[in-house]
Amino acid sequence: MCVLEKKACDTLKEDNIFMTSLPSYEHEKWEIPMKSDEYHQWLVAQKYQAGTVTAQMHRAGRVEEYHGDLDEHYARDRMGTLIAALTYSTNDKRNNRPNPSNIPFDGETYNNLASYRDAARAFGFES
Repeated sequence: MCVLEKKACDTLKEDNIFMTSLPSYEHEKWEIPMKSDEYHQWLVAQKYQAGTVTAQMHRAGRVEEYHGDLDEHYARDRMGTLIAALTYSTNDKRNNRPNPSNIPFDGETYNNLASYRDAARAFGFES
């Protein structure tokens, strides 16, 4: 299990990213089930800006909270089933279909799921 230090948590707050997928911290640390250290290092190596890295970590954490361990999804079918669950087409949008994923969120479904799907794909590239 990986740990996010308080400094990273404060950065998330400063970037206005509310991490509902993680428990509140009492001892100034949060535990994240996925291989967050490796994923974080991979995102940084891709030369993403700090805010983008923080946002991707948050999104991957939300996907994992509501759809299960990302490492297991990768081992099972290289994220195929998970990506399918996070897919929402322009036709779905046009027909005002409901959110097909387990992830609750406010706002526009098409863009939200695209962001979560992107984070899951990036995690798959890192694995």
